[in-house]
Amino acid sequence: MPPKHNVQTLRLPRYSLIVAAATMLTILVGWVAIRAVGPSQATSPRLVVPSQQSASVVPAAVIASVPTSAPARPTSPAASARVSATPSRTPVASPSASSSPTPSKTKAAKPPAPVRTSASPTPPAPAAAFTARYRTTASWDTGFIGYVQVTNAGDAPGAWSVTVTYPSSAGVTIIGTWNAQRSGTTFTGDTLAPGASASFGFSANKQVRGKVKPSGCTVAGASCRIG
Repeated sequence: MPPKHNVQTLRLPRYSLIVAAATMLTILVGWVAIRAVGPSQATSPRLVVPSQQSASVVPAAVIASVPTSAPARPTSPAASARVSATPSRTPVASPSASSSPTPSKTKAAKPPAPVRTSASPTPPAPAAAFTARYRTTASWDTGFIGYVQVTNAGDAPGAWSVTVTYPSSAGVTIIGTWNAQRSGTTFTGDTLAPGASASFGFSANKQVRGKVKPSGCTVAGASCRIG
């Protein structure tokens, strides 16, 4: 029967293999669990190293496949909300004097040119044109009789008016009138048609001998014919 220390020497390698296999299986199960749960619940995996007797039996490929550091934890929603809620202080450019709007120079619309219409000239309205002739039909020492004939030489009917004046030295005073209305030395009559004539007379006193000629005679502003 062999001694006891030889039996323990033979059993040691087999025990080491079992421990190494169990260790590898534990590491793989933990790694799969970390991957399944996610980074929020993952913690840094701890490599379970067996005793110094079985450390040299673990294959290097298994150790290399174990992640040495846990994946970075994502920022929690609350933290990201706090970060995004912080307003960014962006400097706002103050408006300068040069940014004031410049009034645009708009040209005023020119009014349309007036349309010139060729209007036919309006013929002048016909007017009455009077002529008159003055005569002395009778004369004596203290008086005389005057006679006037008026004619409408115009193209329209109209009323006539004759004014007769005498020198103040003659001392003429009109005392009677016929076929006309008198106001002082002015005589007026009815309307005369174009080409028609009318006559009137008056009697007067005088203070000189001989015939007295009028110093002025007008009909509608025109001079009368005397004699």
